[in-house]
Amino acid sequence: MPVARVPEVGIQMAELMREAKVQETVWQLLNSQYYQTRIEEARDTPTVQVLDAAVPPLFKSSPKRKMLAVVLGLLAGIATIFYAFVQEYAGRLDQRPAEKARWQEFFGALRSDRENISTWLRKRRR
Repeated sequence: MPVARVPEVGIQMAELMREAKVQETVWQLLNSQYYQTRIEEARDTPTVQVLDAAVPPLFKSSPKRKMLAVVLGLLAGIATIFYAFVQEYAGRLDQRPAEKARWQEFFGALRSDRENISTWLRKRRR
């Protein structure tokens, strides 16, 4: 760089430094205003906004206890009748040995399958 250009470069550098200082000052001002605005917004914003006052209902909507009692009563009656039929059938199986043997074989296979499944599930968990 020629010596004659040194003052020109110095002036250009001074202008650039001044512009950088102005930009830095503007950034600091905007940044402080931004954070002040955020603080004010957080302070002014209510955490819960009540739209309407709560009003208790005039009638209960659920559970409908009468309907629930009727349905459960019917289901209990049906289950009781089914249980009575099964007990009667099981009591009469002693008179039919072939059918009793088939049922015992069926329940034995069912028990075996249940044990196999539970063993398989225990192995899978490990």
